[in-house]
Amino acid sequence: MKTLSPEHKAKMQAGRLFKAQNAQSDNAKTATKTIISADPAGDSLLHPQSQKKLKSMPEHCRNTYRLAMTGKRRNAAIKSACVECMGYNRADVPGCTSHGCPLYPYRPGANR
Repeated sequence: MKTLSPEHKAKMQAGRLFKAQNAQSDNAKTATKTIISADPAGDSLLHPQSQKKLKSMPEHCRNTYRLAMTGKRRNAAIKSACVECMGYNRADVPGCTSHGCPLYPYRPGANR
């Protein structure tokens, strides 16, 4: 039988909490913001410097940054770096003109 890691258990618990709050709340948007800002599984795994950076960035970029900094997804690291470089404006990433950047060929929305 496969044993679940503490990270996986924490994510499952967060998911259950999210569902419970969504069911109880009349306003699903408020419940989503509560869960994302709480994120008991991800933020404690980050380096203190990364936690500080996470707090300073816009809400819409935080989950991608968490995935990147916890080593969950490599493509999240590329996306997070590109979005940060473009001033946290996701729509500007495909139109990047920084051809000298090592991530340029891999940026989200690039025509390869």
